[in-house]
Amino acid sequence: RRVALAVCGIVMVGMSLVASAGVCSLLGVRATLIISEVIPFLMLAIGVDNIFILVWAYDATSPQETAPQRAGAALAHVGPSIMCAAAAEASAFLLGAVCGMPAVVAFSCFAAVSVLAGAVLQLTLFTALICIEEDAVLYASGLREPMLSKDGGDE
Repeated sequence: RRVALAVCGIVMVGMSLVASAGVCSLLGVRATLIISEVIPFLMLAIGVDNIFILVWAYDATSPQETAPQRAGAALAHVGPSIMCAAAAEASAFLLGAVCGMPAVVAFSCFAAVSVLAGAVLQLTLFTALICIEEDAVLYASGLREPMLSKDGGDE
């Protein structure tokens, strides 16, 4: 049922990697081969974990509420812990940036930016995608009209 949502979550991990590459390039941090070989798998592990936590928290809310209300309740429950974990992970990576080895500095900067970008995307875009997916499921089963009308405005 949630295959599209899972694919979107993996795409968001890629988006965080692209954001990291852009920010680090703007800051003048040179990319190394280890960055392209290690950070995608590291971000995939962190991102998938956060996605599971968000979906679990959403599923734990009351089905009688609307999708945005359920998403808000889920974010209120797990959002602070996801952001605290992302801040701690980014801080740990940034500690590696103070060493003098250029490859470690580059890896640390790329990883820190990627972790923060991933957390922001998961707490904003992925949460919205959960609501859209839930609305589509309810609409397809005939339980409810779509959240948005055909003219694009709220009903």
